[in-house]
Amino acid sequence: MPEKERFEKLKGQGGKLGGMTSYEILYDKYTGVEYLYLYNSGNGSVAVTPIVGRDGKPYLDPALREPDWFGKVE
Repeated sequence: MPEKERFEKLKGQGGKLGGMTSYEILYDKYTGVEYLYLYNSGNGSVAVTPIVGRDGKPYLDPALREPDWFGKVE
């Protein structure tokens, strides 16, 4: 039986943020947190940051979250 992937790509687009930069919105099925992932193929730089709400806490999309995907978090 194949293992489930922890991260799911929700959205993405290449080359639209200036030069060779692409972005993706990644969803962590373990924590329910969404991340912005930026990659610049011109210089190989990478940036990853959690998407946060107005309160400064990580954004959790209840419609997408699968709380017991990996089992309970201690």
